[in-house]
Amino acid sequence: MSEMSIINHPTLAGDMGILNVLVTGFQPFGQHEKNISEDTVLGLNDNYQLDDPWASKRNTTSLVEVSVEKKILTVDLEGSKYCAEKINQGQRYDAIIHVGLAENSEMVRIEKIGKDILDFRIPDNSGRQVLGSRITGNGDLMTSCELKRWDVSSWNIPTRISEDAGEFLCNEVYHRTLDSICQNDLQNEFGKDIPCLFIHLPNYANITVDQCRDSILNILSHMLHVPVIDVVAGILVENGKFLAARRSQGEAFAGFWEFPGGKLEPQENSQQAVLREYEEELRIEVLYRGDVGVWWNDFGHLQVRLLVVWVIQKCQNKIKLTVHDDMVWCDPENLPDLKWLGPDKAIAEYISSEINSVNLESK
Repeated sequence: MSEMSIINHPTLAGDMGILNVLVTGFQPFGQHEKNISEDTVLGLNDNYQLDDPWASKRNTTSLVEVSVEKKILTVDLEGSKYCAEKINQGQRYDAIIHVGLAENSEMVRIEKIGKDILDFRIPDNSGRQVLGSRITGNGDLMTSCELKRWDVSSWNIPTRISEDAGEFLCNEVYHRTLDSICQNDLQNEFGKDIPCLFIHLPNYANITVDQCRDSILNILSHMLHVPVIDVVAGILVENGKFLAARRSQGEAFAGFWEFPGGKLEPQENSQQAVLREYEEELRIEVLYRGDVGVWWNDFGHLQVRLLVVWVIQKCQNKIKLTVHDDMVWCDPENLPDLKWLGPDKAIAEYISSEINSVNLESK
């Protein structure tokens, strides 16, 4: 496929030189003599150059330089407030990662939510044991990171997305930091809160400290680069005209016209995806017949790589729209004036010229 546009936003922080990152761990607590989060954080270098996790999709090379500020938090109220208070005092970071121990976990957990609750099953290191209490009263808070765009199932170090950071110090630190980011309106150039995550590590029996450091750096790379998702669009041509469909009310981008298709599922290629999407959206079977090209839709905080392919209907079943409320067969000689979604107008113009220049029906 040929690339049809250029992407200019490789990182979430933009072209800002060296980025300032805070990474925290915890001292040992309870019956533990060591804390793997402490060993992991103290073993980090002061500076890194981080690769773009989506470089192969963008066909570019992008390195982000980061300066790492490391802090080992005390397992008490003072430690839980450390980062939030620094932000309240004017300290600014491009990303924040809190790291803690999940002793019963067998894999790395990326926490999505900082809950507004404390309910300690054991006292913290100061003897404080809070039961059934709110932290700030501002409700549960969610990271701004586009976690659903991260293909964690393919990572070398077993990792999963979690929505339960517990109700002890780990969750308290996370919630206080997210709340402070929100209260101070700390946003990046795309109007999203600066990226902050809590990472739960397994204990030493299930992971090495070197693997933990590699995991943290991989997560940090994902936090600081704009995610790329692959979407397929199928071009169905009949009698010299091609099909376009309008998004229904209640769907994302309602009222916009597009080519049938959708996001690729894990381990799925564009050929498999377009067959599935046509069956789901139009209730017809199609066959893949070749690539058209690659277009990009840049939302700032998210980039879509649109893989456009030719398809042909396998059998003459009647089209039944499921996510669209209207469709039209577009004449390449006289394109209808439609409200196209993203780059689809440019795609329509390109395929019109292709249809006019070759006999697609004879392919």
